[in-house]
Amino acid sequence: MPFSESAERAVLGAILNDGTCFYRVVDALKPEDFYLEPHQLVFQAFAHLALENTPIDLVNTVAAMERLGTLSLVGGPSFLAQLAQDLPDPEAVEHYAEIVREKAIRRQLLKVSGSLMVEAGQEGGRALDILDRVETMVLELADRAIQTGPRRIGELASEELEHLERTVKSDHPFIGLETGFRRLDELTSGLKAQELIILAARPGVGKTAMALNIASHVALRLKKNVLFFSLEMSASALVRRLLAAQAKVSLQKIISGRISFKTGRPRSDFECLVEAADHFAEAPLWIDDSASLSILELRGKARRLMMEHGLDLIVVDYLQLLSSGMKTENRTQEVSAISRGLKAVAKQLNVPILALSQLSRQPERRGQDARPQLSDLRESGSIEQDADVVIFIHRKIAPRAEEENMEESRKAEIIIAKQRNGPTDAFLLVYLEPYTLFTDPEFTDEAASPFF
Repeated sequence: MPFSESAERAVLGAILNDGTCFYRVVDALKPEDFYLEPHQLVFQAFAHLALENTPIDLVNTVAAMERLGTLSLVGGPSFLAQLAQDLPDPEAVEHYAEIVREKAIRRQLLKVSGSLMVEAGQEGGRALDILDRVETMVLELADRAIQTGPRRIGELASEELEHLERTVKSDHPFIGLETGFRRLDELTSGLKAQELIILAARPGVGKTAMALNIASHVALRLKKNVLFFSLEMSASALVRRLLAAQAKVSLQKIISGRISFKTGRPRSDFECLVEAADHFAEAPLWIDDSASLSILELRGKARRLMMEHGLDLIVVDYLQLLSSGMKTENRTQEVSAISRGLKAVAKQLNVPILALSQLSRQPERRGQDARPQLSDLRESGSIEQDADVVIFIHRKIAPRAEEENMEESRKAEIIIAKQRNGPTDAFLLVYLEPYTLFTDPEFTDEAASPFF
């Protein structure tokens, strides 16, 4: 196995001679990055001293390892004294640490390769499942390899000005991706990279419809790459909704097969659907309808698409159906881990994530007209903490028999309840339920919507 005993000893010796060296390498190294077990135990002792705010030196390290019960495992105080006597150059500790880290990554790659060979040689299990597990392991290694540290403000400010200049010169006036809804774009400046945007509502209000509207706009109008994870609905069901909204043909007609085929004026439903399908033929919109998906699997699939085609927006429908991939004590902790995981993926891939979320029954208990609140986010208060933007859809759902209330049920109040870097406000959209299409109030179902 690849390792460098001299580099490992040099890192530990430099820290014993100058305790501040530990803080120069702690973001790059973990105890398991050291190949030799005594070296791992010494680095663990350094970490304990750092947590206790105790100076790191030979005497304190010996005392810490005695408390941890590991001093005898490394050969006693003489082993530490020998490390300190090696007298490596403290100024070169980052160089020594990089050698140790490089060897650790190579060992992990060999481990992944060995795991792949063993699992591939066994008869049980699906090949695609093995590939998915191995890919996840490789991506985690890649994250470690490209890990970056603090950057100087001048460099960051220069990059931000260049980005703003490109935005001003482009045809799109917003820093982030336009959603197609004028007021929403004005308030949020679009869906920005690295942000977690939560779109929440009670069942049946139109969360999936609005998410599909936004995904369609980004893919068709902006020509940006969108990955839509649907954990609840099948891909075919989503396609029917997309076609209904684009063609302005009733979704119920499509589902029941009662569309018109006769050509002429006005155009038949089938002609409108064919034209809509043509629009989607080359659209950079990908749908994944895996019924069970963990955060790691989501990240792996998104990373793969990014490498092959590029990626500008991820949509998740919906958050509570994801798995954290971790053992948790209760459902609240599980959802907390999911929301943290989604935020981490948004930052790692440098894309916005639009995640749909269920609301609790609290709004209904407060009355039919009660507007949603941040405390209504279902199963976890950490969703509110992790989200950069929280958007609610509030709409009265009129019973079919109450035709006089149908016009009122078309009004959808969009509430920006939280925005980390902008204002909170509310505005109205119109929901054209037959087409599962939200539009700005100035557009009706007879007018040509500018949405797509």
